[in-house]
Amino acid sequence: MKRISWSLALLLLVGASLPVAQEAPAPAKVNVKALGSSARGAVESLAKDLGLVVSWPKGYSAGDLEYPVWVSTGDTEPAQAARLLSVAAGLLVHVDTEGGRLMLATPDQLPSLPARGYDVSVLASRHVAYVNQYGKPAKAGAAEGETPPECSAAEYLCGLADDVLWRASEPNLSLHAVGDRLLGVGPAARHAELQELLDVLAADEPGCNAAARREAELLAAMKATPAPVLEDVTVASAIASLCAAVNAGFVLCRDVLSGLDDAHVAVDGKSDVAAALQGLLEQSKLQWDVVGNCVRVASEGETVSGWRVFDCADLLKKLDVGLQRQQTAPGKQEGHTRTLRDRDGIEYVADVLRALLIEQDCGAVVCTWGGRLLIRGRSAGLSRAETFLKELGWEPPKTSK
Repeated sequence: MKRISWSLALLLLVGASLPVAQEAPAPAKVNVKALGSSARGAVESLAKDLGLVVSWPKGYSAGDLEYPVWVSTGDTEPAQAARLLSVAAGLLVHVDTEGGRLMLATPDQLPSLPARGYDVSVLASRHVAYVNQYGKPAKAGAAEGETPPECSAAEYLCGLADDVLWRASEPNLSLHAVGDRLLGVGPAARHAELQELLDVLAADEPGCNAAARREAELLAAMKATPAPVLEDVTVASAIASLCAAVNAGFVLCRDVLSGLDDAHVAVDGKSDVAAALQGLLEQSKLQWDVVGNCVRVASEGETVSGWRVFDCADLLKKLDVGLQRQQTAPGKQEGHTRTLRDRDGIEYVADVLRALLIEQDCGAVVCTWGGRLLIRGRSAGLSRAETFLKELGWEPPKTSK
């Protein structure tokens, strides 16, 4: 018995001294590539790269994801890769590192997604200062229902974020304003977009978001690159080839792919990539923008990801002075007594921009926050909006972004 005991002790000692196999850390970058292959294969490949187990949606099995997807992310962060695969597959793909799972869910079966609170007290205080200076006076004695219900600055900001960040092609954040905080629940990549929006709105010198900057870079590269000659290829394959010509990742939204038939197209190679891609998409009533650093092809009318914030504080001062110079004595026919406050402050400028951008079919949307304008749209629309603002007297910051 003593010999057995010592043998066991020695075995335990040796075992304790042996190096323990460590789990390989999750890669910092992954590459999802599926050019018409199955959604199932793309999901399983991503799960394998991340060392995770696939958690299928309730009521689904692996066989339900045999439909084709088109996506090529290039090397990107796991959360962004999951987001782009979500867009391609039409399902939420969520990296649950703690649970060791790559979770898939349908819109009506969303799992417990990350929740995060955002302190917006500084932004709220700036909005309050703007309203106190330029806010349109409330109508005295207005009947109930004639004026909109009061909202706090945080509630206005919550509504703006909803409008700017909402997408039809992927899961959105569930946003709520409580006090001077926003509470968001949703995928990690969408939280990153909200944080970017809050950061740019609060910046002393705001500018474009990353998607708008990336779109401008890609557009310049496309215009400088001759389109390849393509013969008898599907629309999806042609899009993939044109993006590959400028080393750009891409994703086709699930509803786009289901709407494309098997008709084949050709590209004659006589134009640049930008013109060839635009012509191809217009034929199919599609559009492109940037999501997760990649070209996203969506149906016409989908909310675009690019936007730019313009600080109009100095412009508002100029306009207010100009309106005051035109004031006449009260009660005069053809007289003028209104101030910038009477004209609803920043909305005075926003209404003019909206009209001009619609007239020129720029497809850009104008939003306001305090004394700032947020223009959401493609590169051409953002550039046109800047031109109009400059002609009104707006001056770009010294270090324009």
